[in-house]
Amino acid sequence: MIRGIGVRRFRSLGLALCLVLVAGLAGPVAAQTDTTPADTDGPFDLPGLEDDPEILRLIDHTTAVTGSGVYRAVIDVGNARDDVELLVNVHDRVADRTTYQATIDGEQLGTALTTLPPRPLSDFERTANGSARVLIDLNDGTIPIEPGQVRLSRPGVYPVVYELRTTDGDVLDRLIAHVVRLADPGAVDPISVGLALRVGAPPGHRPGGSIGFSSSARERLTVLVDAIERHPEVPVTLEIVPETLEALSLSPDPTDRDLARRLTDRPEQRLVLDHPYVRVDPSGLDIAGLGSVLDDLEERGNEVLETLLGRQVRSRTWLAGDRISATGLRYQLDRGVREAIVPERALLIADPNAPTALGPVELLVPSSDARVDTLVVDARLSEAFELDGDPVLAAEHLLAELALISFEAEENETGFDPQRGLVIAPPEDWDPNPAFLSRLLVGLQTMPVVQPAPVDELFDLDAALTDDRQPVTRQLLGRVARAPDADLTLWNLTDDRVSAFHSMAADASGVVLADELVDRLRPSWSVELRREDRERYWAATRTIADEHITA
Repeated sequence: MIRGIGVRRFRSLGLALCLVLVAGLAGPVAAQTDTTPADTDGPFDLPGLEDDPEILRLIDHTTAVTGSGVYRAVIDVGNARDDVELLVNVHDRVADRTTYQATIDGEQLGTALTTLPPRPLSDFERTANGSARVLIDLNDGTIPIEPGQVRLSRPGVYPVVYELRTTDGDVLDRLIAHVVRLADPGAVDPISVGLALRVGAPPGHRPGGSIGFSSSARERLTVLVDAIERHPEVPVTLEIVPETLEALSLSPDPTDRDLARRLTDRPEQRLVLDHPYVRVDPSGLDIAGLGSVLDDLEERGNEVLETLLGRQVRSRTWLAGDRISATGLRYQLDRGVREAIVPERALLIADPNAPTALGPVELLVPSSDARVDTLVVDARLSEAFELDGDPVLAAEHLLAELALISFEAEENETGFDPQRGLVIAPPEDWDPNPAFLSRLLVGLQTMPVVQPAPVDELFDLDAALTDDRQPVTRQLLGRVARAPDADLTLWNLTDDRVSAFHSMAADASGVVLADELVDRLRPSWSVELRREDRERYWAATRTIADEHITA
């Protein structure tokens, strides 16, 4: 069975060169930078990997190599027989990001620099779990080349095609990889990279007043918290949904309460952005005449975060989602936002192949002369978070493309040396994978061509400029705001009942209950709820209010 180019979109194995057998490494090897040795024992050493007998998969590899040296990798070959052969082709460096994306699909691979003869898997040292240990020997051109080496004299990203074949030449699986030849230490200034992660779940406060999370929601939260906790040296920027954090802290499940404790532990080490109480569409609420609801959600969200974190959160920076519209942008400006992080897919881009903006751009505010300092989340980098079967390789794809962006920026310099940086963030509906996150965070920490940074520092970088040294500007796509999917007549009825009960509360216990009913309504505005779920919150709250009004 062929699982190859079209199916395996994100197979971009970053950073190495020519394949040799473990038993016989050819030629002398000069010093190298090896930031994460590939010494794992197999797929069960990394979380998030499942056994698949018919596929090549990257288990571990050296993150970065500088100069001539040895690249080490561990490749899961499934249940392939020992007589199955592995073939490797190394191709010339890619010219730009457009070409890079094409090579992932097996196109525009360029000249083959070498074609190594296929070798049976029995010639490779195997781990306890059957994965093949692979050595790749490279020569940077500063020393005489030896048989079996590949000379890559220029820094860059080079396509590599791995094929698992039968002895008859039938291809069982194909892995499109990329090797990164790094420049000498200090030769390239790293680009600053801010990783922004959303931490949230569908509302944990349920219509009847209980608190709980589905097993899938709890698992996603655990993956994120585990990764953040295990890599404290990487300054990840967090957007925490306040309702999620509050529900975790109040949950009867000790696992949930522990997640809340870990999220709020040492908050000074992480930048946390302000967020409404639940995930909402500001444009939709505003156009429906529910601006007061939106104001309440914003105020309550800020209160919950600052209370549970024990410090202020950053209110001037807005991490926008795909639902951003001119109405929503103007609302954020009115409440004090001065910086935005906006997905590229929400913007009007005249030239999709234009160089990546490595600094803040000016986002034009429709029907206004105002402009907002904005960091654009590159669409292709965001897509790399969406796994296609091989989480470690998907993370290496993202890291390799960041390296290519750094190389391109260095080559495009014309005497002007700005500070450069960009934000990466997953899509809003991303399902986090532990192996992907772990590999990405390690790579951000160790890759010489990138420097992880909190997003607030990126707004202090030099602005992105056009070729004629003018600020880069961007415009929003013409998204039409839509009212929430709900019968707003039922909402008005519910709001009236709760207000009536609140005005009738004669003692402290009545006021407390009235405030609790207001609290119960807030989760209903989450965009993660269906219409019928939203209206269940309203019906349950009306029932309680009516019981006390008529008592």
